[in-house]
Amino acid sequence: MEPVLELITSYENRIATVEELMTKAYHATVTSDGSFDILDQEREKLKTGLQNTLARNCSLRKKDFNLFIDNMLSASNRNRESIEKERKRVQETVRQYLDEQKRLANCLRQQIGELAGDSTDK
Repeated sequence: MEPVLELITSYENRIATVEELMTKAYHATVTSDGSFDILDQEREKLKTGLQNTLARNCSLRKKDFNLFIDNMLSASNRNRESIEKERKRVQETVRQYLDEQKRLANCLRQQIGELAGDSTDK
């Protein structure tokens, strides 16, 4: 029975390793969200500068510029939202899978323990 318990322990350690890697990967992607914030700030600065330049030099109304730029950026914003939804969905799926694997390993360990206990009683 001892080799089987060692195998289960090894599997539990691998589950913990995968869980740790997934947590690190998640934190790395959350950090990249800060990059999105910086990108948004830079994009806003460029938008304002371009808006002022076009208004002064090309007789383009602010309202027309805003409509134009909003149409251009809406696809980018939709893509970002879909990436975020997919990231959360994947994270939840992996979390559920790992939880199920931990539960199964624990259940197997208990059953092996019960079998070992039954065999020593005989």
